[in-house]
Amino acid sequence: LGYQRRHRLKAGVSGYRAEHLHEDQLDLEAISADTGLSLAYEPVTIEPRFSLTNVRLAHQRYLTIARLENLATWQVDKKAELFAGLGWEDQHYNSVHVATSAWEREGRQIDGRIGARYLVEPTLRIGGYGRLYDKNAKKPYNSYHRSEVGADATMLLSGGSFLIATVVYQRDSYRAPDPFVSATTRNDWSLRSRLLYGFPVANLFEDRVADWFDGITATVAVERYHQVSTIRDYTY
Repeated sequence: LGYQRRHRLKAGVSGYRAEHLHEDQLDLEAISADTGLSLAYEPVTIEPRFSLTNVRLAHQRYLTIARLENLATWQVDKKAELFAGLGWEDQHYNSVHVATSAWEREGRQIDGRIGARYLVEPTLRIGGYGRLYDKNAKKPYNSYHRSEVGADATMLLSGGSFLIATVVYQRDSYRAPDPFVSATTRNDWSLRSRLLYGFPVANLFEDRVADWFDGITATVAVERYHQVSTIRDYTY
C-alpha cells in the first residue's frame, strides 16, 4: 500500500465445478471471493479478511456463506512463528428439489485456531495446529462441535520444485439425534492425508519457450480420506 510499514491489500477469486457423469442432481458449482489486509507490525502481522461464497447444487442456489476472520502471526525468531485466528460465518441454505430440508442446516458457525511453524533447515519447514468449531443450526441434529488437529511439512527440492505433506484429524459431536435417520446421536471421526508435488512449468521446455511460462507452477496431488461414524450411513 506504499506505507513505510509493509501493509498489503489482498484479494482473490476461486471457482470449482464438479460434473457428475450420471446424476445431474449431484452437479456442484462454487465460487468464492475474498478481500483483506495484511498489517505488518514486526514481529507481529495481523490479517483481517472477509469472504463470500456461493454454492449451487443441481444448478440451483444451495448455500451462501459470508465469513469474517482475523489471523495474527508472531515471528518469534528467524526459524519459529506462532499464529492464532478467530472466524465467524453466516451459513444461509436454500432448500432445492434434491435437498428439500436444507433450511434445517442454516445458522452461524464460529471457530478458533492456534498453531506454530518451524524452519528445521532452509529447505524444510514443519507446522501444526489445533482448531475448534461450534456450528449452531436451526435443527439441533445439524448442530455440532468439531475439534481438529493438523500437521504439515514443506520441502523445497531442486529446480524450484517442492513437496507438501499434510495430515488432518477431525472429530464431530452432534447435539441431538436426527429422528429421520437414527435414534443414535451422530459422532464422526475422520482422517485426511495428502501429498502434493509442485514444479515450475518452465522446467519442461527449452530456454526460448520456457520464458513464456515463467512464474507458472503446476501441481499434482494424491489424497486419502477415511471416516468412521456412530451411524453407518456416514462411514466411508
